[in-house]
Amino acid sequence: MNIFRSPTLLFIGLFALVAYFFSKEDLPKPAQENSDSGIPENQYPRAHNYNQNNNDSDSVDDKMVIHSNDVGQNFLPNRKSNSDNNEMLWQRYSMQMPKVFMLSNAAKKGVDYSENNIQVLQQLARDGDILAQFVYGYYLSKKLESSAIKNGKIVDAAEWNSRTKEIRNLYITSASHGIHASAQEMARIYSSEYLRDMVEALAWALIADAMRGNEEDKALKSVCTDKSHVPCSHDLLSKALDRAKSYLKVYSFKIEKS
Repeated sequence: MNIFRSPTLLFIGLFALVAYFFSKEDLPKPAQENSDSGIPENQYPRAHNYNQNNNDSDSVDDKMVIHSNDVGQNFLPNRKSNSDNNEMLWQRYSMQMPKVFMLSNAAKKGVDYSENNIQVLQQLARDGDILAQFVYGYYLSKKLESSAIKNGKIVDAAEWNSRTKEIRNLYITSASHGIHASAQEMARIYSSEYLRDMVEALAWALIADAMRGNEEDKALKSVCTDKSHVPCSHDLLSKALDRAKSYLKVYSFKIEKS
């Protein structure tokens, strides 16, 4: 009888297969689990692999991964909110500005700086009174914007740039002598719907914030949190920082010693 054509071969094969699997159960298992969390290592991406499309090398929080002892829990990136990350970005550029001199009180004794006295303030502004320069510039700015809204006519950037020339000159002169509000108004003019010059707006916002120091009411934050504007990117802020520093020299701002 040929053994290869009988049921004996089939029986031998099945016996060998069962013996093989029983022998596998006795072998020691490789250490695959983290003894602290009970989570297999390499199951979740490492920090350098997570969010590979993020090109911001400074945004460390966006590349970290939360770990948990609950195996069934979803694993989410440990990231700060966008507003927190943006504020860190703005602060990074604000910190590169020197401290700029700011007047605590620019009012001259006996002068009425209200808009009820605008004719007198106009003359005082021409004579070099820096607070009068701000108040008169602010008066002209409000009057101009009110007229534009009332007429409902679309004004292009070139025309608005021409219309605000006197106002900007008043603001620049008074800002360079220590009037913080003038620098802040410059930022507002350039970020307005009529001009939309973000580099210029951010430059003046940086100057305004450099005058006020660590106070919470930040001009830069005001510009960047306005959702009608383009986002305040590294590129915009970098250009604005260079321009702001050049304006400090061009317009002879007083820099305080650290």
